[in-house]
Amino acid sequence: MPIRELSNDVVVCADKLNPSVFSPEWLFTKGITRDETCLESIFVSGLSKVKTESFDLLVVPERLQFSTKSPGERSGELIRRKLLPIVRHLPHTPYTAIGLNFTWCINPQDGNLHAFSRRLFFNEKSSLHKRFDEESAAFGGYMSRDWNGFRLHLHVRPDEKVIPPSFKGETLLFAFNFHKDMDRDASGQGGAPDCTGRIEDCLRVWEHARMESKETVELCGGQA
Repeated sequence: MPIRELSNDVVVCADKLNPSVFSPEWLFTKGITRDETCLESIFVSGLSKVKTESFDLLVVPERLQFSTKSPGERSGELIRRKLLPIVRHLPHTPYTAIGLNFTWCINPQDGNLHAFSRRLFFNEKSSLHKRFDEESAAFGGYMSRDWNGFRLHLHVRPDEKVIPPSFKGETLLFAFNFHKDMDRDASGQGGAPDCTGRIEDCLRVWEHARMESKETVELCGGQA
């Protein structure tokens, strides 16, 4: 039963990020792009964007997003090696939250996404679900819980647009978000003094968060 990890990324939110800081020279001297082949870059007012062979970096005033090109077990090492220097070199930035994100998909063996999603989510006691009680219906859901100091959000939905080339038919998309708010300072403006250390601590559990998402998807895949 095909299961595929499609993507993973880290989003660091802030009250006032300054994208102009992230110039080609700054990224190179700080070691972010020094050993990378740059494929595309955009540096304009309010936006810095860099694409290399191994990662994508997007910076806008409200957030910084770091995405790996080859999701997998070793992506956490790359994220810490590239993202932590940015956080450390900008310690006074009022960071407000961090999100560890993983996206997976399942392709049912028999290709029948409607039956598969029904087995996972259909509730015969739900009045809403009864209105979708027919063969053509596909189901998904949203779940949330606390996880190791994070708030874990999971969105599951049928999707036809993200099918990897090796897959056939529709897939069920699993989008995991491990969210953690940073402590606020006395003024309530965000950016506690130890915020950089807290971000580092969050990135250290990357592999554990990824394993949590992987095991969840595999558990659901057992019903495909």
